[in-house]
Amino acid sequence: MTRDTAETEREVSLEEFIEVSRFLTHEAQLLDDRRYLDWFALLCEDVEYRVPVRSFRQQAADDDWAVEKELSPVGDLQMTVNGHAQMKVRIDRLLSGKAHTENPPWFTQRLITNVEVARGHEMGVYEVGSKFLLNRFKAGREQTIVGSRRDQFVRAPTGSGFRLRRRVILLNGDSYRWGAYVLI
Repeated sequence: MTRDTAETEREVSLEEFIEVSRFLTHEAQLLDDRRYLDWFALLCEDVEYRVPVRSFRQQAADDDWAVEKELSPVGDLQMTVNGHAQMKVRIDRLLSGKAHTENPPWFTQRLITNVEVARGHEMGVYEVGSKFLLNRFKAGREQTIVGSRRDQFVRAPTGSGFRLRRRVILLNGDSYRWGAYVLI
C-alpha cells in the first residue's frame, strides 16, 4: 500500500467533516455555558485527557524540528493527565463552588478552528486535530489561552454523535498560570 493509498483510505466525506465540526462547536458551547455534566456525558469511559509539559530546547542544524520532542512523554510529568474518574472529580469540585480559582466563575468564549479530520484505524473512530483560542474574563482579569488539540472521537453507540476517547492539548505557552480546572 502506497502512502497516497493509505491517506486516501483515511479521508472522510464532507458530511463526516461537518458532523465532527458541529460536535466540536457543540462541545465548546457546553463548556462556555458551564454545562459540565452534559460535557462529561460526551466522554468515553476510557477517556485520556492530557496536557503535556512543553519545554523549549535548543535544536541542532540536522534536527527534524519535531514538536513531539518538546513534549513530555506519556509516563513523565504532565501538566494534566486525567481519566474518566479524575474528570468526574474535577467537574464535581467545579460544581461544588469549592474550587476557589473558579468561584466566581469566569466568563469564557472558546473558538475552535483549523479542524482536520481523518478516519482512525478502527471502524467508527476519527482522529481530529484543531486549534483553539480560549478567552476568559473575571473581575477585571482577562486571560487568553491558545493552543492545539489532538483528539480521538468514537461514534456513539446509538450511532448519532460522538464520544471523546482521547484529547492531547498542546499549549502555546509554557506556564501553569491557567489554573487547575480549565477544560479546553
